[in-house]
Amino acid sequence: MFFGIREMLKHIFGIYLLLAIVFICLCIFLVDIPRLKKDKFKREANMAKCIGIFYIVVSPILYILFRQ
Repeated sequence: MFFGIREMLKHIFGIYLLLAIVFICLCIFLVDIPRLKKDKFKREANMAKCIGIFYIVVSPILYILFRQ
């Protein structure tokens, strides 16, 4: 069962999806976080920062796992 799911994800997860996720992370860091801090939403800014870091760490790992 895991082999079938891995093969399906291998076809989906490519370099273009990795680049899209990196672009989303940049938007979070360059647009969302400063706007949230400006509007005094510190908790939401911290959550957005954690989500961005998670994307940055996990997306290359998934790319490496599914491209081999």
